[in-house]
Amino acid sequence: MDSELTVAICTKDRRDDLDRTMRSLASQEWSGAWDVLVVDNGSSDGTDDVARERSEDLPCPASVLAEPVPGLAHGRNRALREAAGRSIVFIDDDVDCDPGWVAAHGEAFRDDTVAGSGGPIRPLMPDDTPPWFLEILDEEIGGPTSRYEFGDEPGDIVDGGPIPCPFGANMGMLRERALEAGGFRTDLGWGTRMIPSEELEFFRRYRLLGGRIVYLPAASLVHRIQSRRTTWDYYLRWNRGYGRSLALMEPPRHAWDRARRVARQVKLFLRWRRRGRRSASEAEAIRRFASAEQARGELLEMLRL
Repeated sequence: MDSELTVAICTKDRRDDLDRTMRSLASQEWSGAWDVLVVDNGSSDGTDDVARERSEDLPCPASVLAEPVPGLAHGRNRALREAAGRSIVFIDDDVDCDPGWVAAHGEAFRDDTVAGSGGPIRPLMPDDTPPWFLEILDEEIGGPTSRYEFGDEPGDIVDGGPIPCPFGANMGMLRERALEAGGFRTDLGWGTRMIPSEELEFFRRYRLLGGRIVYLPAASLVHRIQSRRTTWDYYLRWNRGYGRSLALMEPPRHAWDRARRVARQVKLFLRWRRRGRRSASEAEAIRRFASAEQARGELLEMLRL
């Protein structure tokens, strides 16, 4: 039987995390035909063995394949080429899918007008999360936690609307149409460089091919955040990488004008910092630091540094 939906998990050296994620898939129920595809991106810790062992517990067919070229985008593109499903839903290897998660995505794609889907991503923070991170978490969308929460009502995701395109920890698309769009850019995304936003850039192209992209509150999951992703250094590094991705995503028109604008942002931030940050609250100060790192990353990428 042809598969209606493939759940794709790209992973590397995360055997324990993957084991837990696949256990959450074992309890999923849906009347449609679905399967699981694990793409191992060069693990050396026995991740592929765990994937095969845990596949036996799933209520659907499962397969494991290797993608030797490093980088998350390469793994996702391999999944697009190899998946059996008409639609494909990507999750990270460190999530717990809520009951009904597969059914929510699967039923959505039975509507011929739907071309893409995304569901809530709720971060599960470690016990040692710094207070400053917890303070900004409810206001932050995406970032190091990939938080993506927009209420309990389903709706269409449109340009300029309140809900951005889905994030990589919980995003669905039509497989053949995604291939037609060109898949994921391999100069973006996790891998040899820490540059996010490959899914953002992908959906910019993908939505031009038509069809609705929908927000599905019932397709929710929990994203387990590691302690290393809650440090100040990691937070700044993530925002610097995001700035680099902005430079890569935009065409190089008026490069010098753009470089001057970004340099001015950095200069204003340094001036604000030298003046003692004035009376800024901690949350405001964090946002200023994040914006400055984004500008710095953008400038570095434009200068190819």
